[in-house]
Amino acid sequence: LRLAERTRSCCPALKDEVISTEIDQALRSFVESSRFADSGGVVTASFEVGSVDTSRELEYVGLYVSTTHFVDRSNMAVRTERDRADLASLDDPVSLSVELTDDLQERADVYVRVGLKTEGVDELLFTPVQKITF
Repeated sequence: LRLAERTRSCCPALKDEVISTEIDQALRSFVESSRFADSGGVVTASFEVGSVDTSRELEYVGLYVSTTHFVDRSNMAVRTERDRADLASLDDPVSLSVELTDDLQERADVYVRVGLKTEGVDELLFTPVQKITF
């Protein structure tokens, strides 16, 4: 909403409908209550998937681990992804686990995040990056 207010103040010719449409598309699905844990070289993420608009289905969810705070589907050391069809229900919390490689286990820390892919939208929606210290 702050984006809409700033856009209106600097560009009054832009219509609110255009701004609202762009914001709504970015918020079709989202992650709530994400928690990350490490146990014996396995990183686990538990989270709930929320939805603002059910017109687009969830395609898959993923857990991404990196050695830097740049973590996404392209910039990661290990990842695991699960298709929507493999999830029992979106009403229940989702849990994803990935085994760390030996070199990752030797590090003092790693960075993790969860991503959601919605059908018809190229970009994933991500949780904030979390640092896990061993």
